[in-house]
Amino acid sequence: SGPRSIGPPGTSLTCAGSPTMSAIAPYLETELPACSIFIDRHTHKNAGSSMRKIYRYNDLFHDWLSYYYSPVRINSLSTKLAAVMTDARHAARRAPWGDSSSRLRSSGRVGPAGQPSNISSGRCLFRAPLRFSIEHHYTHVLTDTLVENFGALAPLQQIAGMCSCRIVLFTRLREPVQFYISFYRWTVMWRQKSNSTLHGRDIFEWAPPNLQSSIFLDPMNSAFAEFTGIGTAHGRAKRAVFDQFTEGDPRAPQARRRLRAVLGAFDLVGLVEQFEETLLLLADMTGLQHLLAPHDVPHSTHQRFQAPPAATICPDMDACRAKINAIAPVDADVYATARTDFKALVAAQGPSFAQRLRALRAARAAFLLKVGNDGQPSEPYHRYGGGRTA
Repeated sequence: SGPRSIGPPGTSLTCAGSPTMSAIAPYLETELPACSIFIDRHTHKNAGSSMRKIYRYNDLFHDWLSYYYSPVRINSLSTKLAAVMTDARHAARRAPWGDSSSRLRSSGRVGPAGQPSNISSGRCLFRAPLRFSIEHHYTHVLTDTLVENFGALAPLQQIAGMCSCRIVLFTRLREPVQFYISFYRWTVMWRQKSNSTLHGRDIFEWAPPNLQSSIFLDPMNSAFAEFTGIGTAHGRAKRAVFDQFTEGDPRAPQARRRLRAVLGAFDLVGLVEQFEETLLLLADMTGLQHLLAPHDVPHSTHQRFQAPPAATICPDMDACRAKINAIAPVDADVYATARTDFKALVAAQGPSFAQRLRALRAARAAFLLKVGNDGQPSEPYHRYGGGRTA
């Protein structure tokens, strides 16, 4: 009787559980690829939880393998992916490309003697789709390591090019004052209520210099902003890591060059304040198909603490912004540059991008009305955790 539609728009699941794609959504340009890999450098408080919901839908309905939260074996992971692509390249070399039946088999439309068909991508034949999303969030692995293993000069990129497989490094930045307020409301404010001597009395007494840039380069620096107080010599020594960009610090010239180099190696630097534009550009680059999911705003790290509105913390937002920009001048400068670059990138997409963006916003709004703000897929995602994914 044909597939029964139980998934999001644009998909159906057969009785065997394999997704089959109907026509792609009107706001999309890139069809579901045979091979696509992207790495999301999820800096704290930069809409990463909302992005994770989207990855889960694509995991569930579009055969993406997803590695969430804290990948630690980045070196071995890139090596294993290269091995998979190398095997696919050898399979293509062995295939009898000369006759029409083999060409059909390589396209994935038929299989030899009733066996599952291979999937062609470039000059490679895969036994199954290789669609892989990696969330790099809270881990000891530095962001430099992502660039070394997945960036433009990484060995994996060469074999991926032969397989017509796009590897995308992706991150988001947030306007500094909004970043600091979000981090403060999430996990600092309740600590100050419990012990103001240790953690300070307000956002400005607590705020570490250039917090967003520090966490972007080293995810574990977030722990020193979250757990380490300012009221002890030990805490102040730990928090010295945030001074690495400060004018006059001997580390500053190298730290600033490193920040620019690593951020410049990313294929897409989106903006939290332009979430839908960022999401649509990511889909164009990677082939993500399901972009409909509610925003996910994590609650306070203290179960019984209800953080007040941002206006309570910063009643005069302009004055607050000026103070934060003085505390985090590198964050402010990097964000201003990223905003200029992002505006140019969106403009370069042409008039059709604005039309697709309106369609995406309308579809996301309709989806939210249908499922509610807590709507999310069921969670079978432990299947792809840890070493199993690698």
